[in-house]
Amino acid sequence: MLNTSSRNLVLDLCSRRVVGWSLAEQMTETLVLDALVHAIRDRQPAPALVHHSDRGGQYAGQAYRAVLRRAQFRQSMSRAANYVMSATHTRLSWAGGGDLCSRLGL
Repeated sequence: MLNTSSRNLVLDLCSRRVVGWSLAEQMTETLVLDALVHAIRDRQPAPALVHHSDRGGQYAGQAYRAVLRRAQFRQSMSRAANYVMSATHTRLSWAGGGDLCSRLGL
């Protein structure tokens, strides 16, 4: 069984829906890229969408940024120590609790 100690969720903050997700043993660019690709494939968002993330190296990698460019998304990143986006993530984590994986069908 995979030790899923890291998860990445792509959220649509307008609808408050999880639109892409991925689980892995470590937080890597591959993990976040997988979640992004699933979100794009499943939702087919319009160009000029604003994609916001923290400043983690996973979101600044060449492959990740290339997918954003191909999708014609605008990339936005938090300033260092921006707690507003951290609060959004924390609320989602608490809302999902330990039952998040089962609700996602995993």
